[in-house]
Amino acid sequence: DRPRPTPALLSRDPLATEDIYGDFVQYMRGVGRKGLMFCALSAVDVALWDIKAKAAGMPLTRYFILFALAGFAAAFAPDQAPEATITPRARSAAR
Repeated sequence: DRPRPTPALLSRDPLATEDIYGDFVQYMRGVGRKGLMFCALSAVDVALWDIKAKAAGMPLTRYFILFALAGFAAAFAPDQAPEATITPRARSAAR
């Protein structure tokens, strides 16, 4: 009998999106119908990304664009965290 995922979700830092996603993928292996479970996981994932965007003070779509650009820039500056590659000017332009 598996523990319910809700308490684990409620006690987590919502900004740790990637960690939460990875933990839930592990949790959902072998549980029920895959399509339904991953639809539920997608809803939680988008909600967590929305929280991240709100914490950054921007709409989710712009936050996704900046995050994608940061990942691209990280390919050229692998010694820095992806978020560190976004300049303050780019952040303010995205708002």
